Amino acid sequence: MIDYKLVIVKPWSTSFNFRDEVLKVIPLWVRFPNLPLNYWGPKSLSRIASVLGNPICVDECTTKLEHMSCARVLVEINVIGPLPKVVRVMDPNDTMFKQKVSYDRKPQYYPNCCQIGHLYKSQPPQPKVQQAGPKAGQKKVKQAWNAKDNKEHAHQQPPSKLTSNAYRGPYPYTT
Repeated sequence: MIDYKLVIVKPWSTSFNFRDEVLKVIPLWVRFPNLPLNYWGPKSLSRIASVLGNPICVDECTTKLEHMSCARVLVEINVIGPLPKVVRVMDPNDTMFKQKVSYDRKPQYYPNCCQIGHLYKSQPPQPKVQQAGPKAGQKKVKQAWNAKDNKEHAHQQPPSKLTSNAYRGPYPYTT
């Protein structure tokens, strides 16, 4: 993680093409809230998480039984389709129960551009048009260009001749 954001590193190959490489399967932290304790073993968690994708590892707090409110597993999941909110689990008595599933930092997948995690809007935002004219209770201000009187600048002298060492710029002054 860099700056609390997951970084995915994959092996590079000579046939790698940015246009063809679409990130579809990414590791996500999955939570199983209120999972019964008899399913907190590594094999049980791996079986439950394998319904969602490929289990990678179990959270340290889960292995040490520090946070009993939920079990947490890192799973490689295909995020193109909708992610399940419930998985079915078979208990030792052969009865099925539904286990809730939640995801940490679940990214959005946008099928229009085949990208994960950026904001996409189907239509660009429309610019706001302001009404012309004064608001209620305000006077309309008329703007006009007025020519400046050259008399106030008459006392200034033209610049002196530049020396040969001075910067002349594209249009040097001549007298």
